Amino acid sequence: MTYILCPKLENYLSFYLIKKSYRYNRYERRLAILFRLMKNSEVINMDYVKYIRERVGHDSINLTGVNVLIINKDNQILLQKRGTFPYKWGLIGGITELGESLETTAVREAKEETGLNIKELTLLGTTSGEDCFIEFPHGDKAFFITIGYVCKSYSGKLSIDNFETKDLCFFSYDELPENIPRSHKVFIEKYYSI
Repeated sequence: MTYILCPKLENYLSFYLIKKSYRYNRYERRLAILFRLMKNSEVINMDYVKYIRERVGHDSINLTGVNVLIINKDNQILLQKRGTFPYKWGLIGGITELGESLETTAVREAKEETGLNIKELTLLGTTSGEDCFIEFPHGDKAFFITIGYVCKSYSGKLSIDNFETKDLCFFSYDELPENIPRSHKVFIEKYYSI
């Protein structure tokens, strides 16, 4: 997504925010954030994790992401055999890009990883903390703060890209693969216990 700001608006907005910065409303705060992001276009136009990693190296960081439990009419859950680390079966999902809403991340990741268009997301819960720490093979360390959604309304045809996704399959609760990441199991257990 690319944003273009009219120079006249940029000058007005800059002056307005400086003049009234101590008492602007919610809408004006959003404009202020957008304005700052636009002024720092290098951040908007690059991969957010790469941008952070260039500054902190392999040190531990917090990353925010989503997992989506896509459920079919038989109450089976769609899992993805990952082609990237940790190379396990897991939920659909990924990391939120800078400025992206959680819901937009869920829709984008579902489309990228499965080919499906998802609708009507229901918040399931969150995972975070020490149980959500990952050290990647190349040394990067991250604590994941993940929001889980349930989706029972979707359209499209499953597609596998053979890079990020090696396989896609709906599983019933009794047939789940054993090598699912711990944080994903939390969401799955929570869904099936409701």
